[in-house]
Order: sequence, then structure tokens, then C-alpha cells
Amino acid sequence: MNGFSPGQKATLRVLGISIPLAALLFLALGGWFDSYHGQAVSWRPVAEEQGEDGMRQLLVIRPNDDREEHTLPPGASRGLPLERNALPPVNIPDDAPVIHKDPFGFSVKVGLSTYSTLSPTALLLPMLAVVLAVLIRNLVSTGGAFRMDPIAGEPMLPGVRQNASGQPAPVKKSTRSKKGPPPAQRGKKGKRRR
Repeated sequence: MNGFSPGQKATLRVLGISIPLAALLFLALGGWFDSYHGQAVSWRPVAEEQGEDGMRQLLVIRPNDDREEHTLPPGASRGLPLERNALPPVNIPDDAPVIHKDPFGFSVKVGLSTYSTLSPTALLLPMLAVVLAVLIRNLVSTGGAFRMDPIAGEPMLPGVRQNASGQPAPVKKSTRSKKGPPPAQRGKKGKRRR
């Protein structure tokens, strides 16, 4: 890494750590590691305030009667009833579509159709995490979010001053003198009057 300043090298190290972590976050948010099989019985909006045209939570009943929800695009819930409380039906309808997701993929099969498990959040959050990691590194080490190397003599953070390279830090001088406190005054010994 010849030709790079110390700040650029430090930024590259931050990128070397944050990019693989962001890739793992992308895979996790995109459903890459998920695996499930069951019957889709109902759907509800992802958020209460969201309209009925956004991403949806599908309620899936597994063969062992376990229930779980998975976020999928609107088309995956076609023909399913809306159930805002995610309560399973007493009896699973015979025509409930089978839903199947293999691990290590970004697609899920609902009935005869295939849908993507990716959402804009799966891409935006990891990218935002990488950008924030670099900006925070710059801010802490240089005092400016968009600077990689500190400027000599300029304070990095409020109240923090960095010395030029190779110069020792200034020694703080004590305001107290080396001498101890003055001796305590003794009262005058006089004769008592009677």
C-alpha cells in the first residue's frame, strides 16, 4: 500500500472490515439463509400504517402446526384472506397454497409462482452501514467526516489538540507552588487575668 497516506490506509482497513459485514447483513435481510415449508393461510400489512399495496407478512403453517410469518411482495398473497392479527384459521383450507423456500437463495415458491425475497431495505441498510463506518472513523480520527488525514495544528474534536508529528506532548505545569501550605497560626500564650 505504498503511496497511501496513513488516513487512507486506516480508511481502507475500515472498508475491509465493514464491507464483508455489510455483505452478511445483506444476505440475512434478503432471506438467503432462510428455509421453510408449509401452507400460506393469510396475510397482513408489514406495518399498521402501511397501505395494502406494500410488502406483506404471510402467515405460514408448517406441517408440525408451527406458525411463522414471512415478508413477501404483494403478489405472493393473491387469493389469501387478510388477517390483521395473524391468527391462524381453525381449519386450514384445502386450497391453501404451499409455500417453499430453500436455503441459499433469494426466491420463494408460493403455489405455482416464484417471488423474490429481496426488498429495498436489504440493499440500503448494508450500504448505509458501510458509509456510516467510514464517516465515523474520519470524524473520530480527523475531526471532519469527509477528511481522511488530520490537519496539523487543527483541533480534531472540541477541546482535543493534536501535536505535529514527532513533537512531544506539552507538559502541564501545576499552578500550585512546590512549597506546602503555610503553618497554622498559634494563639498567643498570655497570662490570664484574675
